[in-house]
Amino acid sequence: MVEFLSDVVLGYQLRKKLKSFDLQPKKSVRAFKTMAVILPEDLEVDRAVFEVLAESLNLTSSKITFVEFSKKKLEERTTDERNRISCSRKDISLSGRFTSEMRDFFNTKFDLVVNYFSVKAIFPELISMNCSASLRLGFSQANHQINDVILDIDPLETDLFLSESTNYLKAFLK
Repeated sequence: MVEFLSDVVLGYQLRKKLKSFDLQPKKSVRAFKTMAVILPEDLEVDRAVFEVLAESLNLTSSKITFVEFSKKKLEERTTDERNRISCSRKDISLSGRFTSEMRDFFNTKFDLVVNYFSVKAIFPELISMNCSASLRLGFSQANHQINDVILDIDPLETDLFLSESTNYLKAFLK
């Protein structure tokens, strides 16, 4: 019952964000200086894929922030990775309020947000919509309203992802 109420609240917040997103004028991008990657915690994709993408866009790997999301509470992990945030549905209050770490992340402006998930789900969509981004890239299986650039490929085809995303994103810089 609690999860249902939470879904209702999060769904309402997402619809509100989508309405304001549709009304915002699109900003032109001259260069990519910062990038956020939102991906499921259980997706087996090497983080080096995003470093290669960043390098192709003349972006240093230190300017990439990873947000890994999960439905269940994530165990604390010790890691040497900087710029990595873990978020689960359990980290959101019943009223839809995110943790202070996530709110700090939302206050950061990004030139590019990569929505590396291929499902329609309120939680990752809400994370993406709370990000301040000039451009959003995602997959066709996800909600089309949250992405500016939509790739019709399988997220596990990383080589194809790299070539397609690099081509499309470089076209925005011209």
